[in-house]
Amino acid sequence: MKGIAYAILLVVASTALLGPLVECFQLVSEKARLDSTINNCGKLAIMTSSKDDAAKNLEPEIDLEKFIDSFSNSFKSSLNLSIEGYTSTDILGEKTAILYFKSNDGRYSDFIVNLSIKEDRPEICEVLVLTQYKFKTKHLVYVAENVPTFTDFDIERKSRFVLGQAN
Repeated sequence: MKGIAYAILLVVASTALLGPLVECFQLVSEKARLDSTINNCGKLAIMTSSKDDAAKNLEPEIDLEKFIDSFSNSFKSSLNLSIEGYTSTDILGEKTAILYFKSNDGRYSDFIVNLSIKEDRPEICEVLVLTQYKFKTKHLVYVAENVPTFTDFDIERKSRFVLGQAN
């Protein structure tokens, strides 16, 4: 009887200890998935937003509005999101677009994507993606629901794209 009690205690203790470890592995896979999505969306946006009539020039040009539209459309379709809002500013030599996304299937928290291009370096677009991590394991979901300040964990991914194509 004592052995059965120890076995039950071992099972309960191991699930409590291994839960955060499993969550760490899932966090790493979510970050990798998000990085891959950002890189693929950026490359697609660069290819689709090039101005075809400028291809004969020595310096190719990229249409920035097309870049933003293409990036946002491919980002939302790759992660099953919907666009909630969009703001664009052009202040102090920097064009910035902030996009707000919401998950359609509840897998992710809301995303904020910040695309910025500076006038002194118009060939470089900086992308910043922010979201709050949504826990997957049962124990940490329970903690996140009952003590939200304890599990306040944000995922922040940055990337930089060169807006240019080889002639």
